[in-house]
Amino acid sequence: MAKLQDISQKTGFSVSTVSKALRGLREISVETRRKVARAAKELGYSEKRGRTIEQAEDNLGTLGVICLEIRSGYYAAIVSAVEAELERRGYAMLLGLSDFKYEREVLLLERFCRRGVGGIICITNTERIDDDLRAFREKYDIPVVLLATATGIEDFDYVRPNDDLGARLAVEHLLELGHTAIGFVGDALCERRLRLLEEVL
Repeated sequence: MAKLQDISQKTGFSVSTVSKALRGLREISVETRRKVARAAKELGYSEKRGRTIEQAEDNLGTLGVICLEIRSGYYAAIVSAVEAELERRGYAMLLGLSDFKYEREVLLLERFCRRGVGGIICITNTERIDDDLRAFREKYDIPVVLLATATGIEDFDYVRPNDDLGARLAVEHLLELGHTAIGFVGDALCERRLRLLEEVL
């Protein structure tokens, strides 16, 4: 039966690093954990205590998705599209809902890390998350992508809707159709879009 020393010799990592990687400790990088898990599986290593090698590999193939809510069609459509693309690429999705609570987003970041996910997609509209994400990146070696954010964080990968262009195109389209009395329906999160519409009109 393979031992930690065998995995250490195969990978070139120390026995201590191999042990930490197999236990999923966050101080060990995702890439190192992946290499150790692969070598352990090839050598037939098994550990009765804690997670199995297959479970460790599965977690690396799982992405955590933090979303504000999925009751509305808007966010439900985003989550559905994300899951479909992850499925197409062979990844599983672990979903956490923040219910528009900043503290909940921070909690989910930590919770997903403890689950050993391979990456996190954070769908948020709060600007307060910036500093927490930077601290999170320094502490953990897990990639984070922001989606549908109110503000882009330049040192993170992010996808942000172009509200300026959307508002302008919507109003121009209605004006071209001959409409002059244009209303707006939205909530508190749509204040920026309302201001943009007022500027265009």
